[in-house]
Parts: sequence; C-alpha cells; structure tokens
Amino acid sequence: MALRASLRFIVILDMTCLFLHNQLSACLLLPFDNAYSSLYSCWRFFKAVYKGPLKVVQVIDMTSIKPFQISIPDETLEQISEKVSGYNWHYMPDDGGWSYGTNLDYMKELCAYWVEEYDWRRHESMLNRFPQFTASVDGIDIHFIHKKGSGLAATPLLISHGWPGSIAEFDQIIEPLAHPERFGGCEEDAFDVIAPSLPGFGFSGRPSR
Repeated sequence: MALRASLRFIVILDMTCLFLHNQLSACLLLPFDNAYSSLYSCWRFFKAVYKGPLKVVQVIDMTSIKPFQISIPDETLEQISEKVSGYNWHYMPDDGGWSYGTNLDYMKELCAYWVEEYDWRRHESMLNRFPQFTASVDGIDIHFIHKKGSGLAATPLLISHGWPGSIAEFDQIIEPLAHPERFGGCEEDAFDVIAPSLPGFGFSGRPSR
C-alpha cells in the first residue's frame, strides 16, 4: 500500500490503540477480524471517496452515487414474521446445549423477541436519520452512510463493520464523531464519517464469488 509522503494518515484496528500514523489528516477505522482483506476492500473505497493529498485511483463511478433511504415494505416484514413464528422446530437432545449448534432455547427466545417485541420501523427510522447513498464500486452497488462533520476542515473517517456485522453498530458513535462539540468536545476534532455496508451485507450488493 503505497502512500505519498505528504499524506498524513492513521489506521486504527478495532479500537485497539494500534496506530500507524504521521501528522493526522485522514483516518481509516477497520475491524480487527479479517484485517487484511477488510483493509484492502476499505482502502479501495477510501481512495475513491477521499479527495485529499493522495493520487486517487478511480474505482467508483461518481455518476452512480444516488441518495438512499431504508424502506422495507410491510408485506416483507409480515412474511418474515410469519415464517419465524410458524417455524417447525427440529428436535434436539435435552442435554444438547451448544454442543450441536445454536442452543434451542436461546434460538426460540431470540425468535420470540423478533416476532413479539422488535420494532423494525423504530430501528429503520434510527438509521434513516443519517444521510445514506449507494454507489457502484468495482461493479458492486455499495450502500454507505456519509455524515458531514462540523466546521470547514473535518477529517475524513471511514469506519467498517466486521463479519458478521452491519452499519447499525455505529448508531451511537456517528454523531459524536461528526459533531464532537455537541457532546462536550471541540469542533476542530470533527470527522466526515463514511460507513459503508460491506459487499453482501445490509443494503450493499453481493459479489459474484
């Protein structure tokens, strides 16, 4: 991964305080699991979006960027609920525990929570409060959040979820990163936050293999 000497760059792996840095002007936050493959995928996305002091290889079709909002049809949610609630549970030994796969009692409890308590629309609205887009990256439609930070010099920050995972994990950190002054911090510490759904996850397209 060749960087210009003029690029001030920091890499954080899974918030473990493992830093590769010079003077900070751009940030890339990655999950520790599958670090190398995630690093490569996110680095390609970062190069396509970040327009700072770096010779960029164009891997994103800029004309393909479109606004996006999560809106799952009621019929789809009803179908999922019916399938989950009507599932014919397989027999498992009483002492199976977790030795033969997911614990049966735990799975039943999880499914009951989904059918009886989980509020999809509330969580949908929670994510829709962030600006979202889709763009074609190397031929795959990638869904991402792009939250502009406060001030005129916010530092670009790309945050990537792990496997398995989703952008929903970042619900509580996007606002403080983009607008630290609203949470007791300083505006000059603000980030332009980019949070993509990895290929095959969330609302991103799936790779061919």
